[in-house]
Amino acid sequence: MTHDLIIIYEHPEWHLPLFAALERRKVNFGKIDLRSSAYHEDELPQAKLYYNMVSPSAYKRGNQRAVPYSLALCRHLESQGARVLNGSVSVTIEMSKSAQISLMKKMGVDHPKTMVFNNVDALRRMSERIPFPVILKLEQGGSGARMYLANNWEELEEILVTDKDIWWPDNLLLVQEKLDYDKDHGIVRLEFLGGEFLYAMRVITHDTFNLCPSLVCNPEEADGTCAIPVELMPNSDSQ
Repeated sequence: MTHDLIIIYEHPEWHLPLFAALERRKVNFGKIDLRSSAYHEDELPQAKLYYNMVSPSAYKRGNQRAVPYSLALCRHLESQGARVLNGSVSVTIEMSKSAQISLMKKMGVDHPKTMVFNNVDALRRMSERIPFPVILKLEQGGSGARMYLANNWEELEEILVTDKDIWWPDNLLLVQEKLDYDKDHGIVRLEFLGGEFLYAMRVITHDTFNLCPSLVCNPEEADGTCAIPVELMPNSDSQ
């Protein structure tokens, strides 16, 4: 073992406070930057613990390739006996709203009624079962990325037909029952660690839906930096 801890990450700014804290405490740690990385199948784990911090909003920053790589890396490390925090199972659920819905269904947790689809015609055949008004969401979300409100089938179909980029990055979408809430009161995000309640955070959205607590994404002044650069959008010439 060459490190006590290795941080697996893709956002260049989010984790600077963590890195600084580890350095102050003189923790022997390393980093794996998911934006550009490679491993060989013969490589053995090089740390007592790996902490995977990939985010579903990675593609909004032009880092979509970090997501499948993170999953592959975690699977490989786990197969070699490494301890991985937020490993392959967590990544699979984190990156998939449909997986989250299935898990809540299994656990009997009350949640918005949801339909999952990959084709407009297929959804049209089930249109009578859509609980309008609905929120159209991406399978892999992140910071409220590209969510739309549709009050009826005509509005929903227009979005799906006219916005070709909506199917990116994985060609899987969800329509989900819209639940009303007091905008002035906001929403409450609950975090749990190891089955124990960790903290709650109230978010006043102001007609947006960015749950990111980082000051990089929600600065007191100017715009945040979570959004994907224009040149890296799917229709751009940049690769």
